[in-house]
Amino acid sequence: MLHNLGGEIWIDAQERIVTRLVGWPAVEKASDQNATGTSGETPPPAVYVEMLRLPTGVWLPHVSRINRSRLSKALRRDQL
Repeated sequence: MLHNLGGEIWIDAQERIVTRLVGWPAVEKASDQNATGTSGETPPPAVYVEMLRLPTGVWLPHVSRINRSRLSKALRRDQL
């Protein structure tokens, strides 16, 4: 699934864990890109995940958002 997304991944260098992942559909139609308004606006991500490190050193999911309408542009029907 992730190979159909483009975006950013933050990794904690010491603990080697993904601390944040933000992804948009890698390929979008020009009409979809223009539908967000001005050309400088970034559309909302299809996937947003943020981890939180507790004082004990344990990492837990802190925020997790999946925008299914945007994610469906990056996936085939059998992957939904």
